[in-house]
Amino acid sequence: MKGLTCLKKADVIIYDRLVDDSILREARRDAEKIYVGKASSHHTLEQETINQLLVQKAREGKIVVRLKGGDPLS
Repeated sequence: MKGLTCLKKADVIIYDRLVDDSILREARRDAEKIYVGKASSHHTLEQETINQLLVQKAREGKIVVRLKGGDPLS
């Protein structure tokens, strides 16, 4: 529930390809959504660039959420 609360407050949501659309629909309509998905042979952005993006948005004073999908038990 805490994660959902954070998602609803976020100004910026940075997410990967495994995040279900139903989760993104819980975000504010005006939230900036940035796709940074990775597949085995294709990376939208390298991890270092994603890290820089997270820091940049936070330094702009925005509330930033990083969403990663997948099975937490695997």
